[in-house]
Amino acid sequence: MSTATAYRHFSSVEEILHAFRSQVGSELREFSEQQDTRGMTRLEAVSRYWVSLVLEHGGAMAQMRSHRGYLERLREGTGYLAPQAEALAEPLRQTTEELGLGDLGDEALYLWNALFDPRDILDLIKSGRTEEEAATRLVAALRGALIGWSDATGH
Repeated sequence: MSTATAYRHFSSVEEILHAFRSQVGSELREFSEQQDTRGMTRLEAVSRYWVSLVLEHGGAMAQMRSHRGYLERLREGTGYLAPQAEALAEPLRQTTEELGLGDLGDEALYLWNALFDPRDILDLIKSGRTEEEAATRLVAALRGALIGWSDATGH
């Protein structure tokens, strides 16, 4: 696509990246909705699929930066975050319930986002981890983070 064509449809590079991230998030949401598992099993499948999407789309996934925090943008309804949040909300809720942690709400999404940042996934792969190793370690770290978060908040 030429630059001129891109600017006929988008007003800025940031708008293009937001549309791209929204589309990838929609792929994740569709995958999540198709799962017939629950709880940690579903969350692991969705998280692993996210890792594969990051690897498939590469550097374009790592270009999103904002001076505002994730929770602030999520709570304001930032459009490109919605499909990803929709893909993860139920698996995270089911997982925290399965682990006896209570509902952590959007703070569970915050933890997932912190661990599954595309830049960090790509960094793990570049440092020699396989996709399988990266996904397995990130899912295990998420489980631990959810438990630790709940313990610290007294849930």
